[in-house]
Amino acid sequence: MEKENKAILYLHMILATLGTIIILLTAILNTKNNNYYETPLILFGASLIFGYINFLEKKAGINNKLTWARVIVSLIGMLILYFLLK
Repeated sequence: MEKENKAILYLHMILATLGTIIILLTAILNTKNNNYYETPLILFGASLIFGYINFLEKKAGINNKLTWARVIVSLIGMLILYFLLK
């Protein structure tokens, strides 16, 4: 039972990582379309979402190393996709 809960927890963590990458790419691509008024709002909303995801990960008991690994993977993935879409 414990192993199933961990697998579901990690699945949700992966989906949250993909979601954050999509949100940041939307903000970056929004600036390319000269929508400078909407970009701060998107980034503010993204920072709230990141804080909430961090809160949920701490509450679920996810290791700090795993949380930082998720953040690093998100940033690297976002940068790779940004340069591919550029």
